[in-house]
Amino acid sequence: MDPIKRLAQFFELLPGVGPRTAQRYVYFLLSLPFVKVKEFGELLLLMEKEIHQCQKCFNFSQELMCKICSSLARDQSMLCVVAKPQDIESIEKAETYHGLYFVLGGLLHPLRGIEAHHLRFSELLKRINDNPVQLKELILAMNPSLEGEQTIRYIKKITQAIPLQLSILARGLPQGAELEYADEITLLSALTNRKIISE
Repeated sequence: MDPIKRLAQFFELLPGVGPRTAQRYVYFLLSLPFVKVKEFGELLLLMEKEIHQCQKCFNFSQELMCKICSSLARDQSMLCVVAKPQDIESIEKAETYHGLYFVLGGLLHPLRGIEAHHLRFSELLKRINDNPVQLKELILAMNPSLEGEQTIRYIKKITQAIPLQLSILARGLPQGAELEYADEITLLSALTNRKIISE
């Protein structure tokens, strides 16, 4: 297959990139000096070699344990559960949450074939049970969508026997919005005014 078409197909795998945008990306790369294209390729290879998933929270990290999980300055009594690593970056920008995180790897979506066994619920329970004394609150920072609500209900169900306070983000976030794209002020309000859903 034509290398231009092959590269365009790879770009189409990116979120929100259609065939025309993918083709524009390819021609943009072709217009760059070779040195820049080489640097781009080297960065992609470097990412594959040097970026790992944190053994504790499953965020991306250059170390086996990320800086947040290994920091003694973080509040060990709070664990914020998010769907994807990008959500951590968004919450961190708000500079109001100082606890720990856990990345589920997505949201429940049976219509798309995403069932409970596809996500890290068993790892979440292990993380909770590994730290039962210090951990007091589980913040469920899910997108305000049907899938987010379904995932929250499932976590509430599997943790009901654990003496843990569950809370959700206040709905400063509009229905259907994604945490990844929320601004810092909205996230600050959502975190500060989070609602307890379980004692």
